[in-house]
Amino acid sequence: MVAQREPIWLGYARRPIRVAHEGLAKTPAELICSVTTCGSTYSPGKYERHEFNSSGWYDTPELAARDAGDAPDHASFAYALHPLVWGPDGCSVTTGQDFLLQGRGVPQVLPRAGYELIGYDVIVASPVHGLGCSPLSCNVMADEHPVNRYCLIDTWDDAVAAAAAFGRDSPEPGPFVIVGVFMSSAVVSWPRELRPERLLLRRWGPEARAPFAALNAAPRVVERDPKAVGAQVGAASAAGAS
Repeated sequence: MVAQREPIWLGYARRPIRVAHEGLAKTPAELICSVTTCGSTYSPGKYERHEFNSSGWYDTPELAARDAGDAPDHASFAYALHPLVWGPDGCSVTTGQDFLLQGRGVPQVLPRAGYELIGYDVIVASPVHGLGCSPLSCNVMADEHPVNRYCLIDTWDDAVAAAAAFGRDSPEPGPFVIVGVFMSSAVVSWPRELRPERLLLRRWGPEARAPFAALNAAPRVVERDPKAVGAQVGAASAAGAS
């Protein structure tokens, strides 16, 4: 099995925590905490300020927070690139320079206390487009590889197996790298549910999709919101709710 190498810390980000979509319903994934920026939105002026480093992330959590603002559905993340790359010919060593923003060098980011590893993502690392899609969430390859509730892989060996499979089978145009995903310990330690008297407060999960779809399909809801027509619309809303 491929041994780990000293990772390159790419930087910090403050990003939304997305609910796992319907395509992941048969997996343990409840949330999507992928490295991929597919579908992401950015604060006005991000590119004018140009405070991000060559990975597209930030050297400090404070800079990351300035870009994202104080949106309540956002959490603080950090990313560490393992300098190995997988393609059709197997695994090779990389400095990361080939798929980072040209001319800016490899980030010199220092890890901070207060972040916990929540899993590994396997993502596209294109010399043309940089760090890109995660087949685990974008291509629903989580059906074929063991993922946790964050739609990430728990162990290094399983991440290597996924990277080798993606390099061989090309669910997206590769090559592929493994990135360790870290989340603020304050968020990781949130309880999954609270039970004060006569009330249950819990995180959103796949088991809530069907009742949420039924709620959106109720006649009184449809009467007030004509766009919410039928259970199909309700199900689509549930898949994207947070």
